[in-house]
Amino acid sequence: MATTQDFKDYYAILGVDKTASQDAIKKAYRKLARKHHPDLNPDDKTAEAKFKEINEAYEVLSDEENRKKYDQYGQYWKYAQEGMPPPGTRPPQGQTTDFGQDFGQYTNFNDFIDELNDFIDELLHRYGQGDRQGRRVYRYYTTDGYPEEADEFDDGYRSVYHSYAPHPDTEAAIVLTMAEAFQGVVKQLQLEGEKPFKVRVPAGAKPGSRIRIKGKGRMNPFTKAHGDLYVTIDLAPHPFFKLDDNNNITCEVNLTPDEAVLGTELQVPTPDGPVTMKIPAGVKSGQVLRLRGKGWKLPKGQRTDQLVKLNIVAPKATDLSEIERTSYETIRANRTFNPHANLKDITFMNDDIIDLSSSDLTAEEPLYTIEQVASMTAISVTLIRRLADLNVIEAEQDQIHAREVTRLTQVLRLRRDLGVNWIGAGMVLDMSQEIARLRARLHAYESRQSTNE
Repeated sequence: MATTQDFKDYYAILGVDKTASQDAIKKAYRKLARKHHPDLNPDDKTAEAKFKEINEAYEVLSDEENRKKYDQYGQYWKYAQEGMPPPGTRPPQGQTTDFGQDFGQYTNFNDFIDELNDFIDELLHRYGQGDRQGRRVYRYYTTDGYPEEADEFDDGYRSVYHSYAPHPDTEAAIVLTMAEAFQGVVKQLQLEGEKPFKVRVPAGAKPGSRIRIKGKGRMNPFTKAHGDLYVTIDLAPHPFFKLDDNNNITCEVNLTPDEAVLGTELQVPTPDGPVTMKIPAGVKSGQVLRLRGKGWKLPKGQRTDQLVKLNIVAPKATDLSEIERTSYETIRANRTFNPHANLKDITFMNDDIIDLSSSDLTAEEPLYTIEQVASMTAISVTLIRRLADLNVIEAEQDQIHAREVTRLTQVLRLRRDLGVNWIGAGMVLDMSQEIARLRARLHAYESRQSTNE
């Protein structure tokens, strides 16, 4: 029997205010229906119950007339639409209504509603038209037969489940795999106790697309008339492919640093199978390349594009082989490209300038043996010791700080670029660093003067 404890706040179920527009209600319904859909939550009874509750709330609030009655009568809105008196009203004692019912025998309206509930239960069970709310129960499943070349998309979402169809001219949600939506598919819907019927989903169906199934909605147990069923399409997530707002298929591909620098060719998965993509030399992480005509299907047979985002992934130091480590160290010692050269000219206004090359720093620096430095820089051990004796670099008991290794590579570069000897290259480096420090201090001084004025 229905009591006030059975009352469900449909607005709270959908998470909207009582003043929410139909668009806001529809948007909230679609979001929750996808979150709790049986396809995305297999064997989850809580999600299944929530999905039914969401559909029940939406079937009432999406209909303007039903929503008005729900707002006015609350839990008794269904009986009010059949002409029953609203709560708190009844004829004088002993007076009968047009229904031939003596309402004077009831002490309050709830007693009348309780008896009416029993009558409606019997009526619905006699017609055998679904659950207690009179909703039709549908079984959805995917038929076999979509093209084999779409297997790239198939990630195991095909399943059988039950869902509750809404009242006439309202919506139900069906989740498709990307392969089904891309190639088109036939979905078989079966009304319990009746013959199944097929619905064709056209190729290129997009999330939010709606399909009208005429005359397959809920049957009114009194008039026997069927409404229409509107099926809203949603897509199950795929581990590699995604669909953006412009209906382009997107994906991400990882590159090694050497592939990014030198360029390469990759076999990239697409809906039509793998294709060869040429990666140009010098690409950046986050750069997007376009495969034209390899995207989503459009109604008139055209195709959008597939967008491939490149991610440059550096290997872990523990994963490097000895030859890889040696190669990277050789590159570091001899490279001419310096992407952080601008850092020396950057200061924070009104702050004192800290000389990062100062020996006053207390942070511990890595120490390398002369043999290690020789391997890193391709300079002989004898020459490194000689440069230490000439004070071009500093060494302590055949160990060299990391900052001095950096200085050694800079001196090596200056010696090659300027054609000077080691001592001259060291002097040029010292002068350039001192000029940079003076420029930074001057910039800081001018900034403070400008602020004080």
